[in-house]
Amino acid sequence: MQVKILFAGEGVTYSGFGLSFAGFKIWTGGPQEFRGFTGATNEALFGASIIETPVVDLGNIGEDREKHFRNLHGKVGFVKIEPTTFFHDGGIATVKLTVKEQVGGTLVEDSIEFIAENCRGVSATAGAIEFTMELFQLPQNEWDPFGSVIP
Repeated sequence: MQVKILFAGEGVTYSGFGLSFAGFKIWTGGPQEFRGFTGATNEALFGASIIETPVVDLGNIGEDREKHFRNLHGKVGFVKIEPTTFFHDGGIATVKLTVKEQVGGTLVEDSIEFIAENCRGVSATAGAIEFTMELFQLPQNEWDPFGSVIP
């Protein structure tokens, strides 16, 4: 299974009050068929980041888990991104996506985690970026994860 993310957000905290906004996209699948999903959050972020990872190969994560992460539409995701400070090219980010859903009255949780090298964008944050959001499928014309959004 392969995965790519795009995160853009900024935020400030002043006297215990935080104001932030962020958008998130994730593409999962591969090697020929991908789907894209998006979400937004206003959870606290201190700093600013635009992070685009390359497509990362997670290897064989198992058929059931792969099926779970190939269709994220309508699922609640908890995202944790731990980026290095970087400008334009060469950043490193550890990314973890945890998806939780009710199945037969039981809360089921599963995660994927990866390290992405050669990230593009800008990252100047204080600590990890963590947020929760509901994911929605992108239009089909946005499913191709190859190429860069950041010039």
